[in-house]
Amino acid sequence: MNYISEFSFEYPWAFFLLLPYIFCKFFCKKGLVGVYFSNVQVLNEIVNKSKDYQKYLEFLIVFYLILALANPVIKKEYEKQSTLGHDILINIDASDSMSYDNRFNITKAIVDKFIDKRQDDNLALMLFAQNVYIASPFTYDKKPLKDILRYTQIGVAGKVGTALYESLYSSIKLFERSSAKNKVLVLLTDGINTVENIPLEVVLASLKQSGIKVYTIGVGDDTDFNIDVLNSIANTTGGKFYKTKNAVDLIEIYDEINSLEKSEIKTNKKIEVQYYYQWPLLFALLMVLAMVYVNRKKKKVD
Repeated sequence: MNYISEFSFEYPWAFFLLLPYIFCKFFCKKGLVGVYFSNVQVLNEIVNKSKDYQKYLEFLIVFYLILALANPVIKKEYEKQSTLGHDILINIDASDSMSYDNRFNITKAIVDKFIDKRQDDNLALMLFAQNVYIASPFTYDKKPLKDILRYTQIGVAGKVGTALYESLYSSIKLFERSSAKNKVLVLLTDGINTVENIPLEVVLASLKQSGIKVYTIGVGDDTDFNIDVLNSIANTTGGKFYKTKNAVDLIEIYDEINSLEKSEIKTNKKIEVQYYYQWPLLFALLMVLAMVYVNRKKKKVD
């Protein structure tokens, strides 16, 4: 929580009252008593035949009264920011075909940078090939997630086969405990589904019902992956389909996904006002008491 402190006066125009006081001090001294006090006799006892320093006390009394009227305040503006992040599951094809052109290692390096940009999000990592492997459940701690990603190799989920539909269905299961407003799945593959455990129709219906937005990425030639399937998955869930032949171009794709799924930041502002008019009032009273004391002491001397 951050706050800004500012000193000011609520009624700064009150200082203009010093002008008529100064004017009357020089041109209407006899009438000055009636202007400031109703009890003329009391004031006469205070100011009659006073020394020069008593005049300063009188000025301080007036000044502190005007200062109190101006109402000095300190305003503290508190600013509290709360971030509404996303639950994002990164799902990567780890089949043997991803070793072609060093796709898998390039993808890992790019995803590593993507993780750095999602500081306020809850992230998880899943890999699939012949089987589905949950490398990391949802976590806000980015360091162990990045370490797991760094040491993950092709073969961790089997080498032969692409359980694309099963990985999507497992992703839904992973999101079941998520209470996030924004649930996002980023799926990358360079192949077509070869493990017929779950029909695509069932997967699409479950994804739509769960409210998970899926961004699908196809790497390689158009014949390597099923464009219609990946496009259908993205369109059904409100996501977007990307394709690229060069794994290096994934940098732009993940950057775009990052920009499309910005975390929402809410800012709550609260202003606290502290009043300090009582202090100049207290000083004015002390000046009055000092003046009374000095005048009484002078009378005793006289």
